[in-house]
Parts: sequence; C-alpha cells; structure tokens
Amino acid sequence: MSKESQQTRLFYLLSGILLLVFLALNMVNDRFETWDLKVYYDALEQMKAGNSPYGQAFGLSSGFYKYSPIAAYLFYPLSLLGWTATKIIYYLLIGASMIVLLPKILLQVQTYLGRNPLAKSLLIPLMMLLLFLGGHLARELYLGNVNWLLFVGLLLVHKYRKSNGILSGLILGVLLAFKPHFVFILPWLVMRKEAKVLLATGLSFGALLVLPALFLGWTENLNLLSEWLLTMQGHNVALYDSPNTVYYLLSHLSFKLISGNTIIVLSLAVVAFSILFWMMRHFRREKQEPKLRDVHSSLEFFTITALIPNLVHTDTEHFIWSTIIIALMILLAYQEKKQVLFGVMMLALIPFSLNTPDLWGRAGVELLNQSGSLGIANLLMILSTLFIFEKFLSATSRATS
Repeated sequence: MSKESQQTRLFYLLSGILLLVFLALNMVNDRFETWDLKVYYDALEQMKAGNSPYGQAFGLSSGFYKYSPIAAYLFYPLSLLGWTATKIIYYLLIGASMIVLLPKILLQVQTYLGRNPLAKSLLIPLMMLLLFLGGHLARELYLGNVNWLLFVGLLLVHKYRKSNGILSGLILGVLLAFKPHFVFILPWLVMRKEAKVLLATGLSFGALLVLPALFLGWTENLNLLSEWLLTMQGHNVALYDSPNTVYYLLSHLSFKLISGNTIIVLSLAVVAFSILFWMMRHFRREKQEPKLRDVHSSLEFFTITALIPNLVHTDTEHFIWSTIIIALMILLAYQEKKQVLFGVMMLALIPFSLNTPDLWGRAGVELLNQSGSLGIANLLMILSTLFIFEKFLSATSRATS
C-alpha cells in the first residue's frame, strides 16, 4: 500500500469516528436540531399542504425560507422518511462527502503545482486545511446547511465543463435555483467560450423554475416565484452596510465620501475590470503556452467562487466556497516554502477559522462579524495566493522552457 493510501485511510478512519462522536454528542445533549435543514423540510411540508412557505419563520425566528420553490422539492425523497431519519441521513451524507473529498481536493490542487502527489506528506497539509475549514464544516453539520453541498456542485460544474458540458450546465442550473449568487460565474463562462455549459445552465434553471407547476398548477407556481423575489429583496440589507463585502470596505476606505449605489457600481466595476485584465493576461500567455489553459481556467473559476461572499450579502458559512484557494495557499506555503503565505494564514486564522463564541464570547464574535474582518481575511488570502502562484507559474515556466 502506498504512503498516500495509508495516510488517506488513516484520515478516513479518524474522521469517520469524529463524525459519529459529534453526532452522538449532539443527540445525547439534545442539540441535534439542524435548524437550516428544518427550513427546507418545513417549507416543503407547507407546499405539499397547498400553502406558501414564504413570509414565516421555521424553527428559529430567523428561519425564513428564501429560496426558489424547487429547492425545497429536491428534499422530497428524504421527507418521505420523516424528520428524524431525514436529519440523520443528511448529516451522514454531508459528513461523508467532507471526509472523502478533502484529501482529493488537496491532491487535485497539487497537480496545479506540477508536483507528484507523493512529493510531500499529505497528512500535514490536510490537518492545516481542516484547521482553516473546521469551524465552517462543523456549522454545516450542526445546522444542516447546504453550502458544502453547493460547493460540491461547483466542483462537479468545473470537472465536467469540458467532458460533458450539458451535465455541467444542468448542475449549475440547480445551484442557481438554490443561490442566485452563482450568476457571477456566467460572465466567466462567456469569456472562456463555454457555450454548451451556458445553454444547459439557462435551460436547466428555467425548467427548474416551472417544474413545481406540475404539482401546484401554473398560477400557484407563479405566485410562489413572485413571493420568492419579494422575500429575497426583503431579507437583503444595503450592500454597503454588509460588513464582509467589498462595498462596505471601499465605503469605509473612502471615509464614506462615496456611498449608496455609487459605491456598489464602482466596486463591481473595479472587481470586473480586475478579473478581465487578469484573464486577458492569461489569454496572452496561453497563446505561447497552451498547456497553461487548464491551470489558468481552474484558478479563475475557483477565484470567482471564492469572491462571491465578498460580492453579495451572505452568512459567514458561505466563505466555505474559498476551499480551493485555501488548499492552494496551504500547499504553496508548506511544499514550496512561500513564507509570506504563512504570515497571511496567521492573520486570517482568527476571523476565518476561530470566530467562535467559545473563544471570544458572543460580544467578541459580534465585534468580529461587524468589523468586516472575515471578508478582509478572505480577500487577503485570495489576493496573496494569486500573486504568489502567478509568480510560481512564471518561474516554473521559465525553468522548463
């Protein structure tokens, strides 16, 4: 058995035990509530009874259903088993996917460095990745959230976009039905000329919006879609008041001299032109070195997904979509000895990973959340990793030319 296989199996064993212990402790202590999953479950029960799921709280006072009607219907098979079975199966599903995918993510990201997967120990970077993601992963399990599964969907969109563009687009359509935030991926698909993925995405999303009409009727489905739009508007805040967004950051850097819609338009323009300029540089390099296209396109795709929580008003759990960039940062720091990234990791660790009332109390966590430190940490990790990796690619290219 190879060293890689031994380490992976050890990780699977220890993680599986921890997953079951965490489940048992929550059940024994009567804390296995999975409030976010209950929102989907109860919203589905409302629609099955012919009622609207919008405008009422499920479970907690903040548990409003803010998603498209079809999103709840995707939980229909689990709902047939009852609430207790649903939350246990869902917990085990997302927990098992975390355990299986984290080592695979590191090994895949390592290929971007052009290194043999066995060049270094897998276990140490894996533990570092868990340190950064542990708090987010634990909240996904505890709350029964969908953000990790949406990230898995992003991995599939990226994986199949070349070999099976129709499947890739179908999956992206499902992701949009849960979170319209993924609309930021569409311009990238245009730039990368992924016409098949774009077409399948549009058809998939459109079909998913009208599919509930088969159960509810056209009029009722249109009413629900209208309520969905109103709910999304009602539960949003002014973007420049959302602490972890670039709009909030730029507004405060300008001492609030620029605010309102102006700061939103200006911020989006800066981000859009920065990404466009970056991609144009990639296109020029790919003309000389076509082999860079796969690495470049992967980096662009996962950078955009990592930036989404900085571009929309979201919960802190959405920063789990930065997983690929964090994995790349860790491998660059650990394997390539990029010391500056160790400094970035130390700065980002508290707001990104250790933002918990168990360490800082509720007042301390509230201060961290309202300061925008999580959004700044995410931007710092993205920008520093991209800068170091682009230099690494250039150096590697020169060495092999």
